[in-house]
Amino acid sequence: KGIKIGNDSYDASIIPTSLGGVAISSSDPFLFYLNGAIRATFTTDGKLNLPDSGEITLGAGNDLKLYHDASDSYILNQTGSLVIRNTQDDGDIIFQSDDSSGGVDTYMTINGGDHRTHFYKQTRHHDNIAAKFGASDDFSIYHDASAGASRIENNTGPIYITNNANDADIYFQSDNG
Repeated sequence: KGIKIGNDSYDASIIPTSLGGVAISSSDPFLFYLNGAIRATFTTDGKLNLPDSGEITLGAGNDLKLYHDASDSYILNQTGSLVIRNTQDDGDIIFQSDDSSGGVDTYMTINGGDHRTHFYKQTRHHDNIAAKFGASDDFSIYHDASAGASRIENNTGPIYITNNANDADIYFQSDNG
């Protein structure tokens, strides 16, 4: 009914399945060796562990790779677009990272429930990199490092500055110099 592989301290069975494949049965992690080294481990709780720089590759040309190089982790796409999609009704895509205090914090959420992108931390636009608004980049805000000036530019129509608060003012300030 199957092939038993093992020694005095480790036993595993390879069992034919009704679907024409085989199942490997063991109470210990299943290790794949190649050229004398462990290349992959299947744990008894359903995890696949690869050594550092071991890659999970997908596609006929290994176009998508997921790997860890002992220092950093990577998702590498080499063909077409990399699409991250959440199809859960009102579901979110949440970007989290270290908070520099030993914890984790949310930095950005793409909120499927209210059709907005929420930023929970400041964004930094480096010199000469503009925040642009409008389908044709009609409005932009940026710091022009070569001129030592910050700029607000509008390329179409008027600019309205509106304060909707009751009995409130709009102030423009300078350094008095």
